[in-house]
Order: sequence, then C-alpha cells, then structure tokens
Amino acid sequence: MKRAYLVLVVAAMFSQGSLMNCGGSDESGGEICDNLVDDDADGAIDCLDADCAGNAACANVETLCADGQDNDGDGSIDCQDLDCSADAACANRETNCADGVDNDSDGAFDCLDSDCAGDPVCQIPTSETNCSDGKDDDQDALIDCDDPDCAEDASCLGALSCQTMIICAQCCDSADAECQDNCAGAASTDAINEMTAINACLQTSCPTECAIDGGSQEACSACTDLNCATEMDACDGGSVPKDQGSGCYTLIMCMQGCPMLANSGTSVTCPNDPGMLCYNDCFQSADVEGWDLLWGFNDCIIEECNDECIEADCDTECAVPSSTACSTCMQPCTDCQTTGPCAGAVGACLSDG
Repeated sequence: MKRAYLVLVVAAMFSQGSLMNCGGSDESGGEICDNLVDDDADGAIDCLDADCAGNAACANVETLCADGQDNDGDGSIDCQDLDCSADAACANRETNCADGVDNDSDGAFDCLDSDCAGDPVCQIPTSETNCSDGKDDDQDALIDCDDPDCAEDASCLGALSCQTMIICAQCCDSADAECQDNCAGAASTDAINEMTAINACLQTSCPTECAIDGGSQEACSACTDLNCATEMDACDGGSVPKDQGSGCYTLIMCMQGCPMLANSGTSVTCPNDPGMLCYNDCFQSADVEGWDLLWGFNDCIIEECNDECIEADCDTECAVPSSTACSTCMQPCTDCQTTGPCAGAVGACLSDG
C-alpha cells in the first residue's frame, strides 16, 4: 500500500505543476521568464518582472526600459533593445532607428524621432570622420577638407580649393592638357565636385555665351551671373561659416603677402607655383562674408578701375610686392580704390576684419 500511496502523491504533484518544468522554461514565482507571457498578470513580462531577478534566462537582458542605460551591454538602450519590445514603457515608440520606417506612426522616423535620441546609430560624431566622402559627418556645416578637423588628413594636405584650381588652370597654356590635368589632380575632392557642377551648368545654360569659339568674356560672365550663381558661389570659397574664419580685410592682407602669381608655366610649375599655394591657404581660411565682400570689391575694380589696376603693367616693379617701386606703379590703382567709385566697396571690406 505504501508504494501505491507514493504513486498517488507523485501524480498529484505533477497535476499541480509543482515540479520544475523539464521542458526548459525558467520559472520564478508565478512568472515563467522566457515565454513572452505575463504569467502572473502583474503587468511585467519575463525578465522585466521582478520575480525573474537572478534567473538564468535573464542574464544579458535589458532589465530596465526607461533608465537611459544599456543594462545588458549589447549596444542598444531601453526601447531600442528588442528585450524591451513588450514593455509598457516602449508602447508607441520608434523600435528600430535605422530601418527607414516610422515604427510608431508619429510622423518622424529613425533618428528624426526623439525616441532615438539615445540610440548609438543616431549619435553625431564630434569631428569629421571621413575627409573625402562628400558628407558633413559632424554636422557643423563644414564638409571634408573644408572642416578644420581634416587639416592633417592625407587627402587634404596641400589640396587646392576650387578657386585656386582656376588660378592654376589660368597659369597653364590653353593647349597644355597635361598641365590642366595636373591642376585638377592637385585639387581636393570638394574642388573637383564644385568645378564639375559649374561646367555642367555652363554647358546647359550658357553653351553659346561661354563657348571657346564665338563666346565672349562679357557675355559669359553675364550668363553665369544669371544662371549659375549658386555653383559659382560654391567655388568662390567661403565655406567657413560667418565669424568663424578670416574676414575680407584679413583675406586681402594675406593675399598681398603672397608672392606674385605666375602668368604662365608648365605642368610642373603651375600646380606648384608658390604664389598660388599661398593664395590657397588664404582662401581656405576665409569665411562666407569675407568672400562676399571681396567679390563685391573685385567686381567694382573690374568695372570701374580696369585701366588703373588690371591693365597696369607693374609685374617688374611688383616682383617684391612691398617695395617702393611697386607702390609707386600701383598708386593710380590705389587712388581709384580709396577715393574713386570703389571707395564704398573697399570700406566695407576693410571694416570686415
């Protein structure tokens, strides 16, 4: 009779579920910790239930879904961790910050949703992480080589800006394709992209006015100003935000301290012209406003002081820019700028340090 009683007791224990489930589910108190069900109906499921604290099934699981911490060290915080998918704190939240889907249908998806503020994929780098990808990695409005973060990057060292690439090309003979190619080869990725955009605009909007045969400088300039101003502005420089770089006056003083630009050269000398490389350094340090004022000043000189400044033959006297001979030769140009029709443009530039 004792054996029969033992069998009855064992059967009763199985029927009440008092023995450990041999199927592999981990159970703590009334909560089974790995079945995605709120077994004890207390509002907390599996490892989010305090009953499962210390349970083997809950090792390396996000245990708190609203504490701003990566509890299980898997790189996903709170509601971005799939462990929290059934937690009440994560209802109506963006559950995946890199899937291109508005998971919670609130009109904002992925990193544009505030729910993703703490997700690693949405963290903005503190510096430019790639200096040749054409992207503003740290979102400071400075891209690739235009960002000071890239100053020592191999892809940016000595790279010519778009405007300097034009100066280099003007040094080359128009028939010297190798010289032109070397100027392009010395340019930054940004400069190449900016020049490509200009050429595409000119071919589309000003094919006749800017044609090598039949076009004219005046007609090309007018057409460019009307149709390709955005592309030209990008090439002018001034990618540094206002008040974060050199002003117009500093830019001019920097350029005046450079050696004279070579009027002609070879495929070797043009890309390495000391004056042009000095200009390149000046250009890349100037801010947007400095460039705008410089171009306003420059346009005035072209229109109002052409004979005194542009047509003046002072190359010999100005081999040393700071010499008395140079100052004397350029005095008519100086007078046109300071007391003539360009005095206003000059004053605006000089007041922008």
